[in-house]
Amino acid sequence: MNKRQAKAKSLEGKLSIGDLRAMIDASASRGGSSSVNKDIPHQRAIEVYRGAFEGRDDSEVPKPFIRDIYRNVDRPSRDSLIICNILRDCAD
Repeated sequence: MNKRQAKAKSLEGKLSIGDLRAMIDASASRGGSSSVNKDIPHQRAIEVYRGAFEGRDDSEVPKPFIRDIYRNVDRPSRDSLIICNILRDCAD
């Protein structure tokens, strides 16, 4: 998935952690380098993605935005940035 599509999908707030884990597991056998960072092997990126949601429930749907109290606006959450990278590396 390209960067623009992945960002839009990550900000929808519809993907559960279980869905993301399924994508990660489905792409675990793929070799080569990461789409996000060509200097990192795909297998290393998979390890990072698995660790990002460790200990969280499969049914949880991460919030795509958090409130920036200093600027009084919503901004993308850390979870949405991780989801975007997972989509770029693992989605078909």
